[in-house]
Amino acid sequence: MKINPQVQASFARRGTAYIIDVLVVLLIIITPFYHNADKSPVSDIKSLIKPELTKTQAIAATIISILVILYWAVFEYMFNQSIGKMLTRIQVISLSKRLSFSQVIVRNISKFSSIIVLIDCLNMLISKSNQRFLEKLSKTQAVLK
Repeated sequence: MKINPQVQASFARRGTAYIIDVLVVLLIIITPFYHNADKSPVSDIKSLIKPELTKTQAIAATIISILVILYWAVFEYMFNQSIGKMLTRIQVISLSKRLSFSQVIVRNISKFSSIIVLIDCLNMLISKSNQRFLEKLSKTQAVLK
């Protein structure tokens, strides 16, 4: 894959942008769900050992996951940047054509899970192109603006 000659965003700068975006997501997406959730105390030790999702919790988790992915996808598609990327002067570019919505969905599909994001980011540490695995798959790259 051809790497764009623009300056690639560093791991540290991208990490800073991600932390900012996580804070935004917590504030505008997750907090409203938590605020409306049942806050009853744990009734027994069994619920701590083997937590089970209720149907309502499963639906809420699915909605949150979709909204989290859409946060990054919509911002990157419309502005080539999320809020965190705007503040750290990073933009997303396509390596093959004009940036498409399907490209930003693919590059952000891991964002619903911190563990999957971590695995995706490990590729950055071993890749000369400083790209996450899903960035390579989507033919996108994060560069300095």
